[in-house]
Amino acid sequence: MRSLEPNTSVRNDSDSTVTQDLGFSYSKSESGTWNNSVGITLGVSATFKAGVPFIASVEWNVSVSAEYSHQWGGSVGVEKTVSESTSVTVPPHKKAQAKVIVRNAFLDVGFSYKEKVLYTNGQTEDLLKQGVYKNVDSYHVDVELTNWEPTD
Repeated sequence: MRSLEPNTSVRNDSDSTVTQDLGFSYSKSESGTWNNSVGITLGVSATFKAGVPFIASVEWNVSVSAEYSHQWGGSVGVEKTVSESTSVTVPPHKKAQAKVIVRNAFLDVGFSYKEKVLYTNGQTEDLLKQGVYKNVDSYHVDVELTNWEPTD
């Protein structure tokens, strides 16, 4: 939530309730990021025997592993100035300070996608992956009227 400056005032010198329009503008950043992190460990093991048959032999177990980690993501962003107006009701012979408040929503949206892996032996595998899209959106505008006073 953020307040827009400067504050302005509303005033009604008449004998009946009136509606006044308040114009305001604010900077809105439309930006989003997404990312995905993938990690995998590949391992191979083999057992070997060495020695003289029927006399003595030694057995070894050899293991080789490789780790692969990859992270990808990106962002898009546009900053723009938004001009809007809203109306407020002012009772007769009253004045007040008006503060415009813009509320923000913080979005975390999960997504999934299918990745096709092609191995060197010609085999393919479809893997289901997941990631997160993050964004901030301005979604609601309020006007706060305070310090009500009679007009002179």
